[in-house]
Amino acid sequence: MTDGVVTFDPGTFQSAYPAFREASPIVLTEYFNQACLILNNTPQSVVCDLERRATLLNLLTAHIAALAARATQGGQAGGLVGRINQATQGSVSVGADLPIQQSAAWYAQTPYGMTYWAATANLRTFRYNAAPPYVFGPLPWSRGGFPWGRGFW
Repeated sequence: MTDGVVTFDPGTFQSAYPAFREASPIVLTEYFNQACLILNNTPQSVVCDLERRATLLNLLTAHIAALAARATQGGQAGGLVGRINQATQGSVSVGADLPIQQSAAWYAQTPYGMTYWAATANLRTFRYNAAPPYVFGPLPWSRGGFPWGRGFW
């Protein structure tokens, strides 16, 4: 982390997320670059704390890597997300329910994405930046009545 930018370390990422130990560091770096398209990784980012931004970017990287792994495995589901609301024992079927907003649907596909979505809830709220206070100077008639002089009335 230098100059307000998080640098990606594949070794640290793979130790934090052991599911991706077999992934190539080059591929993981590309997933991190994709994560930087979603969460700004510049000094102008909404997330000013570099440690927090690194954690969020790693969660996004894991989410993207999990989606890519699922796509390369023939679209098999991996990592159940949500509350189990339906279960069958014969021929094994499981159903999960996760009442989410439409904007969270992409993140809800993996546990990493839902963790990112929950961790960034404060970033999706309205931010009000008040205008700086303006100090009015003395008005021309504040000391002597009206602008046309004293004793007019």
